[in-house]
Amino acid sequence: MSENPKDTQSNPYKLPSHTRPIRYSILLEPDLVDLRFNGTETIEIQVDKDCSEVKLNSVALDILTASITSGGKELAASVHFDPEMEIVTLRTDGTIQTGEALVKVDFSGELWAGLAGFYHSVYTDADGNKETIATTQFEATDARRAFPCFDEPELKAIFSISIRSNEDLMVVSNYPEKSSTRTGDGKKLTVFEDTMVMSSYLVAFVIGNLEASETSMSGTTPIRVITPNGKGHLGSYAHLVADHSIKFFTEWFGIAYPAPKMDLLAIPDFAAGAMENLGAITFREADLLIDPESASMDEQIRVTEVICHEIAHMWFGDLVTMKWWNGIWLNEAFATYMSFAAVDAFRPDWRVWERFGIMSLMAQEIDSLATTRPIEYPVIAPSDADGMFDLLTYEKGGSILRMLEQYLGLERFRAGIRLYLQKHAYANAETTDLWDALEEASGEPVRLIMDTWVFQGGHPTVSLETTAGGFRISQQPFRYLSRPEDLKGAIGDNWQIPVGIRTNDGTTAKVLLSDESLGLSETAGVPVINADGSGFYRSHYDQASSSAILSGLRELSTLERLKFVSDSVALWQSETLPLANLVEVLRALGDERDPTVLAAGQSALSMLNRIATPAERPLVATLASSIFSKVLDGFGMSSDIGDSAQDRAARAIALDVLGTIANDVEVRDYCFEAFRMDMAGDVGLEPDQAGSILHVVSTHGDETEFAFILDRYRHPSSPQDEMRFLYALTGFSQAGLASRLCSMALGEVRTQDAPYAIARALANRSISEVVYRFIETNFTEIKSRFPENSLPRMLSSLGSFYADENYRLAPEVRKFVGDNPLKSGSKTVDQAMEKLEVGLRVRGSYAGRLAESLK
Repeated sequence: MSENPKDTQSNPYKLPSHTRPIRYSILLEPDLVDLRFNGTETIEIQVDKDCSEVKLNSVALDILTASITSGGKELAASVHFDPEMEIVTLRTDGTIQTGEALVKVDFSGELWAGLAGFYHSVYTDADGNKETIATTQFEATDARRAFPCFDEPELKAIFSISIRSNEDLMVVSNYPEKSSTRTGDGKKLTVFEDTMVMSSYLVAFVIGNLEASETSMSGTTPIRVITPNGKGHLGSYAHLVADHSIKFFTEWFGIAYPAPKMDLLAIPDFAAGAMENLGAITFREADLLIDPESASMDEQIRVTEVICHEIAHMWFGDLVTMKWWNGIWLNEAFATYMSFAAVDAFRPDWRVWERFGIMSLMAQEIDSLATTRPIEYPVIAPSDADGMFDLLTYEKGGSILRMLEQYLGLERFRAGIRLYLQKHAYANAETTDLWDALEEASGEPVRLIMDTWVFQGGHPTVSLETTAGGFRISQQPFRYLSRPEDLKGAIGDNWQIPVGIRTNDGTTAKVLLSDESLGLSETAGVPVINADGSGFYRSHYDQASSSAILSGLRELSTLERLKFVSDSVALWQSETLPLANLVEVLRALGDERDPTVLAAGQSALSMLNRIATPAERPLVATLASSIFSKVLDGFGMSSDIGDSAQDRAARAIALDVLGTIANDVEVRDYCFEAFRMDMAGDVGLEPDQAGSILHVVSTHGDETEFAFILDRYRHPSSPQDEMRFLYALTGFSQAGLASRLCSMALGEVRTQDAPYAIARALANRSISEVVYRFIETNFTEIKSRFPENSLPRMLSSLGSFYADENYRLAPEVRKFVGDNPLKSGSKTVDQAMEKLEVGLRVRGSYAGRLAESLK
């Protein structure tokens, strides 16, 4: 359904197809004082027709000398840059003959601070010494910042990496060290074994004063965790997860782990969460290093899921790689799906597939906007690929794969995945290759089904209505802004929907809703039309059916309850369901004890609280109290030895809602007392309650609490502790404290973290205008300091400017966004502006009139 420009030579960003790499020999020498590096490389290439030039990708590199050897003759090459296309042409006066040739280039570059390419990162060790390391982040197209190369995923090659460095520094790359030789000048030359054939974006090298754990083994694969000095004790948990992941994926895929070793490296400054470099996976510290004893369940799940996600890529992404960047969604979506499968096997008591349901809802929120996009779309310029690293790629992509797995059954689904990997190992593939393998294994029309989910944006509502002979289900596109005059945008028209239907006798049937409607035979009671909650669609029951479902809500599975509640909220936002009906659903949550379902209720109450006028907020508080006081009464405030992980998480949500939205005095006093005892060093915060307690304290606190939290941020015991206290600083309501936080964001807060702290502060309605004015005044500096991929996420909080404190700023916000376009990620900002319109519309419909539905 989508023609990609990669299939032609009309794409000016693509390199010519008649030359391709076979093997790179790369020598790099970084200078960690002057923050520069020198390099030399020889690329063995295959030339398919006589020519006089070779084109490579290169950005911000100085090419010092270049030559091409062909037919035994070395030809000097002149150097011609095209900065817009990020291509350097090496042109000779002679003929580069068909066959193999050698390209030799000497070059130099800057170890810049941009957290992409070959860059530098700084940390302070336990003794207060500042240490600089050199590290890499190449996905999607930043290998060209480290060495001239054929920087396209289909142009796989072998990489032979050598690093000259100070002899006291650790040097790590994708494959094991082959030799390390002192060169007599305080330097050493580290040579690594040749890699398997792989894409350039998967190459990695890290040089610095680092600490390596003892090696553990997963079968025959050695595992190390490498950290900044003084943090090695936080790496033990990663060994356990990595061992589990290698064994789990080896069995699941039926293929051995494809690299000879696995290093997991914690990088102090890292723009992404992690990066799947073959054999040398890099992480931001908070996504790798953890003390399980002091971490919450959510924090443990996060670290476990990220490690599993990256290790899944060793097969799906590294062993088999997309042909062009339009296919990057499948790499990430499949790794997302597989990471949850691996975590579920690691800790079944976490019930992570239910947590996955929350992530799916986050994707649906974006996918309900006219400014959504298809999961897969044409990629021409490298920057086009940057827009794929979002909720629609990871969460929607992973959700539709989960929906397909549930429809086909796990065994048929896994058989298709194994077939796909076997067919394309050490090579490249396209999305359709996976669908074809799944069709071959299952006999089902997988391509027909999945094309409707991949190549058009949006998702449907499946509606159930009672008929004379039973029931009828039908589909319609779902949109938040659904009035006749509203733009449809990228939202599609019709989907092939795998619908799970469960009747009262417990029987579940899978049907493919391919037309506008489908009749169902009469059953005893109302059927559930998203059985097990795995369908990526909204469910809308007619009034009588909805009442029947609500009366038996506790009989549904957790994911079915989650979907029913969240779908009710979405239908209200789209002006399909009256608020009184939604309130009836929310009141039923007083009997709920599962954290995922309670989180959906918490989100709905937060939106009601945001649209309410100051005079109406006590009504929202009363509603929140009527629901969550019952929840907290069921658990008690303090943890009990018999609590499950779910109990602890549910209690934390109840404390948060009661202490902030409901303004419950008893809960507030409990949180402040726990905070004071922790600050005094008497009793630490319970890990699963810590985030909620800090939120309550910051909501009601002042300069005194801010000072204590700031000190804890500056002296954390773990990366999770550091982020926990940083985000707590964003919750205060005083303008002066907001200004202090903003100043910190341009100073002591790491550039990888600052944009997300600003985003949280921007979403805090009490200080939102102060933070907005800070962004407005300092946007030039912000753009120069913060990672480019973080800017859209920072600005996405502008979509929350529909509260009484900030809705009047909406025209200014729209103008600011229009006057300050971003280089990449503009779609995310567009979506934030549409979310703002959704919020303003809901506010316009209900603000000042909430009493009619809430009393």
